[in-house]
Amino acid sequence: LKDIAQDAGCTNATVSLALRGSPRISPETRARVREIALRLDYRPDPMLSALAAHRWKRLPKSGGSTLAVIGDVLEGLEGMEERAAAYGYRLEKFRCADHPDPERLSQILYNRGIVGVLVGQIFTPGFSARFDWSRFIAVACSEGMERPPVNLVMPNHFRAVQEAWDRSRAAGSRRIGMMLFDIPAAIDMHDREAAFLDRQQTVPVRSRLPVLKLRSWSAKGQRPKQEDISRAVAESLVNEWMRVHKPDMILGFNNAFYWLLKDAGWSIPDQVGFTDLWVSKPSAGSSGFYLFSDEVGRRAVEWLDSLLRIGERGLPVHPATMSVNLVWQDGSGK
Repeated sequence: LKDIAQDAGCTNATVSLALRGSPRISPETRARVREIALRLDYRPDPMLSALAAHRWKRLPKSGGSTLAVIGDVLEGLEGMEERAAAYGYRLEKFRCADHPDPERLSQILYNRGIVGVLVGQIFTPGFSARFDWSRFIAVACSEGMERPPVNLVMPNHFRAVQEAWDRSRAAGSRRIGMMLFDIPAAIDMHDREAAFLDRQQTVPVRSRLPVLKLRSWSAKGQRPKQEDISRAVAESLVNEWMRVHKPDMILGFNNAFYWLLKDAGWSIPDQVGFTDLWVSKPSAGSSGFYLFSDEVGRRAVEWLDSLLRIGERGLPVHPATMSVNLVWQDGSGK
């Protein structure tokens, strides 16, 4: 650092901040320092960096900075809060229902001096296009109706469907079907369907069942919302599809399809097996994949913390994705 500082005509502290992309240093100075560092073939010592990080983590926390959590659906909050507290941050939640104007929300966060933003699932149309990302450093957790143009931590639904297929085949299933929601269709719904269609290429054409996609249905005894179908219609569509395609295993989006099949008169696992692709609670009855939303939240905070240390605000040139695998759990069903 000393050689770079002498060449650049600045202090060692300025060089250190510039190399970490700190906004406290002007863009011109950061560019000049990086150019000199490249010319001098400077490489940071990873062992010293790790030691420094260890020393900082041992310092007593003084309340720390505030991280904002924004979105329509905020999953994994417990994991976020746990990891944020360990790193000395506080969390403040901003739901889109309470802040429907993305431009106004970004102004509120900026006025409060918030830099780090954790993004939950977004279902508000046009939110990402109207939020001022240039003022913040952000990491998203899962996807909703749209994917924010930032780094993303999300469950690996593609791998879960592949493993569900492989487990079903190993257990003897030969006619594997899939049931998904059609409206509203979250972006990650396509990952599930893509994995299913990929695995179908490994079996004869006669064993490839079409994916059943249903709109959301109303609960028993309730009138359907405008965008929903009635429970009776949902059961009728399921029965027709089951009779035509005769599956011996269903990979369902969640246990809503499990109960729909049961209410439609199908015995699980006697008549058909069922795998839940998104088990909400570890104690749920059907076999399937449990999503550790809190783990997604913890990883998002860890990633955001590392980006805050670098200090570069705004949208990443090449947004990256970190996948968190879902965990298989056996249930009372097949």
